[in-house]
Amino acid sequence: MSEAMAWSPLATMVQRLRRRRDGIASVEFAIVLPLMVLMLFGAIEFGRLLVDYQVANKSVRDAVRYLSRVRDTSITRACPDPDEVYLWPASKAAQPVTASVTNAVNLAMKGSIDDSGSNLLGYWTDPDTIDIWVDCNDNTAGTFSGAYQYSDYIPELTMMVDVKFPSGFGWMLPFLDDFSITVTHNEVHIGD
Repeated sequence: MSEAMAWSPLATMVQRLRRRRDGIASVEFAIVLPLMVLMLFGAIEFGRLLVDYQVANKSVRDAVRYLSRVRDTSITRACPDPDEVYLWPASKAAQPVTASVTNAVNLAMKGSIDDSGSNLLGYWTDPDTIDIWVDCNDNTAGTFSGAYQYSDYIPELTMMVDVKFPSGFGWMLPFLDDFSITVTHNEVHIGD
């Protein structure tokens, strides 16, 4: 009986502690907080990625539309070559880079054909991330009508951009450092 009495205060204290739930919410919050912060920063970065993708997509679309509507003999001279003929970057170009191609690159990166203003995406500073080439679509059977009805080949311009997306929270979300924004747009050349 003396043993039961000795353990009695300890047993009552354990029972009291099991019934008390004052600190449970704090412990749960401490466990969930890092996950919530990670999700918050992930949502912010995903939103930035989507906005930057839309800016790049619109600028590439505008640049190819501009280039498809200018008179440029380097584009029409590319046909009837069956392979892709690069117009940009200069290291891949089959012929000297023309002013209209340079204007299209400026339009894609800066939003204007002259080299004024700042880049649409602050981190997109390398014009060699842009590839512009001409594909020659076969029209010997006269399949396509319109401006190229009597032409054997139809030049189609393609611009592709591949820019590495810099994560603002790379220290917290290192998997975001591997993302890049890749946009491709093509238009039939109707400038001539």
